[in-house]
Amino acid sequence: MKSLPFIIIVLGTLLLFACEKKSAPTLAATENSLFTSDAIIQNLRVTNPRFLTALSHPTQHIIAGTDGTIISLQVNSADAVGGNSLTTGVSNSIFALATNSDASQWVAVGEEGLLLHSTDGGAHWIKKISHSDKKLLAIVFDAAHNTWVAGGEQGALLYSSNGADWRTIGLENNANISAIYAVPTRASLIALGDNGLLLISTNGGSKWQTIPVDAELSLARLVVYGEVLLLATTDGKILRSDSYWQHWETIATGSNAFLTGLHHQADTDTLIAISSAGEILLSDDGGTLWAPVAMLDAPLNSISAFDQTLWVTGDSGTLAYSHNGGRTWSPIKTGTEADIEGLIAVADGQLVAYGAGGLLLHSKNQGQDWQWLKAPALDFVHQLSQTHAGLWLAVGAKGLLLSSTNGGQDWQAVNATTQQSDYFFSLIHDQQSNRLIAAGPPGTVVVSDDGGDHWRVRLALGDATQGYFHQLLGNDKGTLVAIAGPGKIHYSTDAGEHWDGVASDDNRQLFSGTYSHPLKRFIAVGQGGRITLSADGKHWQAQESGVSHSLQMTYADGKRLWGEVNKGYCSTPTTPGNSGTR
Repeated sequence: MKSLPFIIIVLGTLLLFACEKKSAPTLAATENSLFTSDAIIQNLRVTNPRFLTALSHPTQHIIAGTDGTIISLQVNSADAVGGNSLTTGVSNSIFALATNSDASQWVAVGEEGLLLHSTDGGAHWIKKISHSDKKLLAIVFDAAHNTWVAGGEQGALLYSSNGADWRTIGLENNANISAIYAVPTRASLIALGDNGLLLISTNGGSKWQTIPVDAELSLARLVVYGEVLLLATTDGKILRSDSYWQHWETIATGSNAFLTGLHHQADTDTLIAISSAGEILLSDDGGTLWAPVAMLDAPLNSISAFDQTLWVTGDSGTLAYSHNGGRTWSPIKTGTEADIEGLIAVADGQLVAYGAGGLLLHSKNQGQDWQWLKAPALDFVHQLSQTHAGLWLAVGAKGLLLSSTNGGQDWQAVNATTQQSDYFFSLIHDQQSNRLIAAGPPGTVVVSDDGGDHWRVRLALGDATQGYFHQLLGNDKGTLVAIAGPGKIHYSTDAGEHWDGVASDDNRQLFSGTYSHPLKRFIAVGQGGRITLSADGKHWQAQESGVSHSLQMTYADGKRLWGEVNKGYCSTPTTPGNSGTR
């Protein structure tokens, strides 16, 4: 039965086709068109983007991610951090950010050759012509030459002398460029990527020299200190050069995973590498010998240092720190399963972590304690409902309960006594009791008497085969019904405080239902064309539908009962006992 929710969700989005085997009507606006509408569908911005990249400057802190989302963080006098969404006018994901020395210009790059330019600290962004439709993954400002370079998939390499006007740089190698670094000590730029791609520019990025490296290695990260250059690869190896970057030594680290981060800690003179396998590796001899010092339970995404403390972030809420140059590590319980992409410092001792589902975590004391700036929203949302006093609520997978008090622009996680195994499909507001009720498998019903701030569990069968509860129905007089699919119908006569099961006349599941106020009846439809009606929620009477296909949704308009099936649609008179008509 695990596939049933998916089936219902998919079928709920399908257009209704005629039951007879005729050619489907087109959606063209003809005189006999089946569908006519003047409705306008607005594309609203996603409110829980995955934050992918960030850049911190003494005067500005910018975080960006999917759907063209860019936010600016501000620290007020009370050491509180707030975020303002910045208008970009694009829906492409943003993968990298860069700013010039005085933060007078900012550039963001992303999907389909996206180039955004800002000259007012990120308050407004203008889309620039990139002359490329490739995904741009990297952007850098070269302070030595006051130039900009961006790179990405299939050898895309772009150059600008002012951050606003861009031209393409032709390369013989069309391998993906994964990162571009500025090396101030050499007044150089280094680009690296797949198939051993390693490029160096000494004139600000308008001309590039190819450095021969093992073509079987894909280069991911770079560290430069002194005369030594280290490159991390996607298969756990390190390339090391201390001879003006022309001759390279391949070093095995003991890992064969993607090295997702590489860092040199100057105060302890140690090198640390992290991997997609959760490994933390250390070298204290300049990168010649490596040893594992920690193994975390999730892929690691970033490594950074603030006030001589090292931090690593990773998937599934992974966050850990080291006070001794990476020799030992202490994990932190973040209370989330959201992937943490990285950290930035926004003020003295203040850190912000960002990641999936709009995750923003804030620490005021160098990472000792953490609070939500924005709780992540990761799981499927199955129903939205606007209740009294302008409150919006959403329910979904893994006990998800979210609330919004500003028309759905921002959402907060609701503190509820739910379990990860609870899966809420339905939410209703009982007018008589002014109570909110949510239900779903495995036979769970929760209620709230204070507008959704707090919830209590009123039914917990713990067995989805006994109560899948696809939908809640109510008559606004305190009688509620939890539709069974599979399992028994359950009903309540006191607005969800107490529940009883109803003996079913057959084992066909119910998928959907409605309450008809003109008829004063509960109506439920389901498997094999099943239709059943009840005046009190306790006693149910079966009615023939005239179809053998499962009914996925139903609607009663006072004259007819409409039931949607996956191979057509039918309407049946609401008088019990009459057969249905197509």
